[in-house]
Amino acid sequence: MRRVENNFCLFIIILIIQSCNGNAICVNTVQKTIISKSGNIIRFSLEDSIDTYRFQLKDNVKSQTVVDLRDITQNNNLVENYPGAGIKSFYLQPNMKYVFSNDTDGDASTGIVKFNTDSLGNLYKLDNAVCK
Repeated sequence: MRRVENNFCLFIIILIIQSCNGNAICVNTVQKTIISKSGNIIRFSLEDSIDTYRFQLKDNVKSQTVVDLRDITQNNNLVENYPGAGIKSFYLQPNMKYVFSNDTDGDASTGIVKFNTDSLGNLYKLDNAVCK
């Protein structure tokens, strides 16, 4: 009986550790990438002042810790964007405000990074989470 209790406790500890990956992210302004600080990025959304765009990795892609913002559809292993529409090109637009949300781990709070783009599409005016 004692061995069953020990195995059960070990099982619970493993589940807790595995579910604590989280959705924490940061942004690299030079490389124009979003980087996961605590796991993978499988599902994410990008909101601008006009609309919200949703993205998801292909089923056979087990992990991706970086999202390249220079050309989201070309540089990432996506199955679709704008759900149901397949893959359409998506580039950051100049002079826009963006909110990037990582909601990969449903058990954790959404990881959010806010940034603006200048007239050349460079990232600036970050409200939080610059990678170091």
